[in-house]
Amino acid sequence: MLQGMELFMWQAEATEEEWDTWATDHSRNNGKVRFVVLRENQTVIFPPGTIHSVARLNKEKTFCATGHFLQWSDLETWLKVLKKQLEDSETVNEDVGDDSILSLLENAKALIEGRIDSERLEIVGGLERANNLVDQIKEIIDALSESQKPAKRKKA
Repeated sequence: MLQGMELFMWQAEATEEEWDTWATDHSRNNGKVRFVVLRENQTVIFPPGTIHSVARLNKEKTFCATGHFLQWSDLETWLKVLKKQLEDSETVNEDVGDDSILSLLENAKALIEGRIDSERLEIVGGLERANNLVDQIKEIIDALSESQKPAKRKKA
């Protein structure tokens, strides 16, 4: 929920190639930049991987709560974006290596595994997709766990 006023800008319909180009040069855009002025009590929801920025007036006091809304149909995109953010932390303004992301991954994995166990797979897109999602999530969890391990000291 927003308090105050903010300018929300995003690149509409950025392809994976455009996302990769932007990741190496943040001044690049695809010519499809859009914006909206959000006022108090307004909300914006966008899909994972949306290149965006938020600005406010210096004199304007604002408060904005954010979060992740995960949909079955967007899980691959979300996982792909997480992988890219882990590879290049400059593409995100939050710590993707923190416990909240790990918690989201573990919860998503548990939900999918629950669907597999109960054989309620239609909403997930079938058993093959469900297993593929679980494998991708495990891969990211392993990468996060590895990056959080303290570096081993060499013996003198």
